[in-house]
Amino acid sequence: MTLTKFPIAAQAAALLILSVVLELLLAQLRLPASLLLGPMGAAIIFAALQTGVRVPMLLFTCGQAIVGCMIARTITASIVRDMMADWAVFLGAVVAVIIMSNALGWVLARLRVLPASTAVWGSSPGGASAMVLMSEAFGADMRLVAFMQYLRVVLVAVVATLVARVFTGNTGTVAAQNWFPPLLPGPFLR
Repeated sequence: MTLTKFPIAAQAAALLILSVVLELLLAQLRLPASLLLGPMGAAIIFAALQTGVRVPMLLFTCGQAIVGCMIARTITASIVRDMMADWAVFLGAVVAVIIMSNALGWVLARLRVLPASTAVWGSSPGGASAMVLMSEAFGADMRLVAFMQYLRVVLVAVVATLVARVFTGNTGTVAAQNWFPPLLPGPFLR
């Protein structure tokens, strides 16, 4: 089944509606990553239905920039101090993840579970969107790499939620978030 017979605008509207519905459903389940996972799930469904919806590169780049700024905003001086105090642990964890991911990719390629390039790119740690884009340039099956990368994102979000609830006793209640606070021109332009 494909949705290509429908106009792109109708497909985009349906994608937006499905994204909101899935996000609200996941929020009702108190999954902290619902704002990420709902639209991701909707996009996966639409990709499987072979729609013609494509995100313009400018919007994609703007979205990546916004996510990067949000991440950068959370890194405070105290976090940097804590990381510098335990730099060996952080470095060891990063190196261990890289080694294990590459070993997994090698095993998948060696056992011919997946084509070599797809196995390596699909199991590589890093930004999922960047890995998917780079994999295409190296001849890997971009769809399979995307599936592997985003499945990892979903699994990490779910496991992190479970670990937080089990080890911290967090019930999942979160204070209301103001997603669009007023912007003061001075601090915003700095």
